[in-house]
Amino acid sequence: MDREELWLQISRILRDFLPPEASIAIADEHQYLDYRAGKHDIHIQPGSEIPSGSISARVVNQKSNIESFIDESLFGVPYFGRGYPFHLESSWGAVTVIFPPGKTIDSGQQRLLLPSNGQVAMPQPTLSYITGQSDNVWRPIPVEEVAYFESYAKKTWLHTASAAYTTQFTLQSLETQLPQSFLRIHRSYIVNIAAIHHISRDLSSPLTITLSSPKDKRLPVSQSYLREVRTKLGF
Repeated sequence: MDREELWLQISRILRDFLPPEASIAIADEHQYLDYRAGKHDIHIQPGSEIPSGSISARVVNQKSNIESFIDESLFGVPYFGRGYPFHLESSWGAVTVIFPPGKTIDSGQQRLLLPSNGQVAMPQPTLSYITGQSDNVWRPIPVEEVAYFESYAKKTWLHTASAAYTTQFTLQSLETQLPQSFLRIHRSYIVNIAAIHHISRDLSSPLTITLSSPKDKRLPVSQSYLREVRTKLGF
């Protein structure tokens, strides 16, 4: 049995354990291999490229489980999904289970699909502001004012045009709650696309992003996020 046939078998097996609302998408590192539509159908076409920002793309990129609410900007239909990585031979793939926003599942399905702690992870709303701390001052900051987020010295930092603050969020949790205008470019950085001035190549990284503000701030794009950045920004 080859790799694609194995994943197709997995999707058929999962179909028997899921509620009728759920859909299943199977992807390799580049495209969707199979899609089994439930009542909540987001109309994925097998053979189509996995879009940047989708759960499948993030699972393959991060090689870890992902749970997230995705708004209608990607597929025209909002959904809550749980994605799981598979590693076969030399490549990675993702199984994504797609639910209507707010859908809960029964205990048997939880044992099959959820982490061992048994917690049902409900969709997280998209953040409109985030509270940053500087010394003993806390400031609610609209997310559109954030140029980029950084993981550094065991803390998460948010940077605006004129200041830097720490936040209680991790980059992983931010990635599931920020608007689609934010893009993960490195294990240590999430950038606001609106803050990008230009993108270039240099010797230190495959791509380097220079921001408009903070003025001339340069951020590296790591190899593992290169394809997602190119796909999202269309070059």
